[in-house]
Amino acid sequence: MKKILSLLQPYVKLKKKQVELGLEIFNKLENKKSNKDFLDICKLVDKFKQLNYSKKRTITYDTVIKSLPP
Repeated sequence: MKKILSLLQPYVKLKKKQVELGLEIFNKLENKKSNKDFLDICKLVDKFKQLNYSKKRTITYDTVIKSLPP
């Protein structure tokens, strides 16, 4: 998926912010080492909510943080 986004990035006009955010998420996923790193990624995923309207999305940063052990 990351490769596809990278290939499409120069041609995307309307969803440019989504592509950039997606690539940032993929890069951070590759370097994820702790629960904090994972929660940081969850916050980035939540940014998609601001860029795209989705009624069906139920798992958010808040949902994930509640399910992780202290």
